[in-house]
Amino acid sequence: STVALDPDTGKLVWHYQHQAREVWDLDWAFERTVVTLPTPRGPTRALVTIGKLGILDAVEAKTGRYLFSHDVGIQNLVKAIDPATGHKTTDPALEPEAGKPKLICPFPGGVRSWPATAYDPTTHTLFAPMTESCMKFVWTPGEGWDILYTLTPPPDGDGKFGRTEAINLETNQRVWQERRRAPSASAILATAGGLIFEGSRDRWFRASASATGQV
Repeated sequence: STVALDPDTGKLVWHYQHQAREVWDLDWAFERTVVTLPTPRGPTRALVTIGKLGILDAVEAKTGRYLFSHDVGIQNLVKAIDPATGHKTTDPALEPEAGKPKLICPFPGGVRSWPATAYDPTTHTLFAPMTESCMKFVWTPGEGWDILYTLTPPPDGDGKFGRTEAINLETNQRVWQERRRAPSASAILATAGGLIFEGSRDRWFRASASATGQV
């Protein structure tokens, strides 16, 4: 969930639950970015965040009212997102069953994790570091750690596991996508000069054009 608190009183202002009954270790624990987006109702302050599933949720910063979601297309757990509330319906076939392995994408390391996204307010573009992965998930009730998961590549993978994605938050569309063999290893830094900076686990540091993704 995202929780909004009044800093003067400590009281709860609103909360929004991104994923109900999350039992796969695929949480929404990362940074929330507050942005101003043009809408038919005028400029709207929105709060956006991407969880481990690689689904971006946007809610109104003042009230927590759901605005929209964007799925980058790696996960296979959520089958539908309610366009009015953002409530996510998961695949019943991927519910935990004792001792029965399930192929779930992504691995709990997440499509994205602690390496932070970056935002360019002049183009309303969010830049996200990502990893393509899956897992063999097994529920083992009664044991001290009752979830087992084995990291596996995506079943239709091509040997590339790293991805950087640019998403236009005004149109809710992908601007560009750059895929490479090594997963992302750093946060992304966006600059007013039209560049983004990032690093990956193959020890390469890159400067790319923020408009196209070209290195």
